[in-house]
Amino acid sequence: MKILVILVLVFLTGCNGGQHDPPSKHQVKMVQDAFWDYVQKSTMTPKDYVWDIRQSHPGQYLCSLISHSVEAVQRFFRLVYAQIVMWSSRLYHRFCQEVDHLQQHLHHFLHHLEDDQFYHAKELVAQIRWKMESIKMVAAHYIEALDPLGLKMALLEKTKELNEHLNSPTGHSDHGCGPETKKKIDESMEAFKASLFSLVSKFEVELAQTTKKINKKMVPLRKKHHGQLIKDSDHLKDDLESLWQDWLLLSQ
Repeated sequence: MKILVILVLVFLTGCNGGQHDPPSKHQVKMVQDAFWDYVQKSTMTPKDYVWDIRQSHPGQYLCSLISHSVEAVQRFFRLVYAQIVMWSSRLYHRFCQEVDHLQQHLHHFLHHLEDDQFYHAKELVAQIRWKMESIKMVAAHYIEALDPLGLKMALLEKTKELNEHLNSPTGHSDHGCGPETKKKIDESMEAFKASLFSLVSKFEVELAQTTKKINKKMVPLRKKHHGQLIKDSDHLKDDLESLWQDWLLLSQ
């Protein structure tokens, strides 16, 4: 419940408070993808053909226009965030649970190291505990940013660092932790990583479905366009700008 309150407060204050900050690359791409999905659905142009149009000069002009439309990007980001905030709070709770489960699995190993008289062993335990807690902070940051790709890359780095600490000589050979203990630690880490990246995949799917739902609600309300887009048309740039203006109005 506490996490939900924090996320809601971030939505109500943080997003609005940073409305003059440049949008992140991820936020820009989210809006670009949503706009081109809208283009495809509102004109009934085949997806492959829309992709070709997106890569054309007029299409790249629209992508550039979107990247410089700070207010529009952040408005759509807030719209998506409002739809997903309850779900994202539960997702963050799941991440915290996975970290807590790993801590339980490593309890005896860490306790064994903490009992050691050597400073480096105690320092290693502190670093391992910090690495695990930092995963929660990374999850909170990227979930708030609605950035599953950024979360995935950060988790790859964090879990690699954690694994290196767990498999350091200080943690094993120097302190009597045999192959059976190492095997259990490795198994726990593999299960932990599998669970984390499964959650990231769910995050990607939920975010994509949410943006599509928003677009689906907008498409039936659109103005009637002239039909499918034509890549080599002299009016393609004008058609895309018209669609962009419609999308801006409907996404408010």
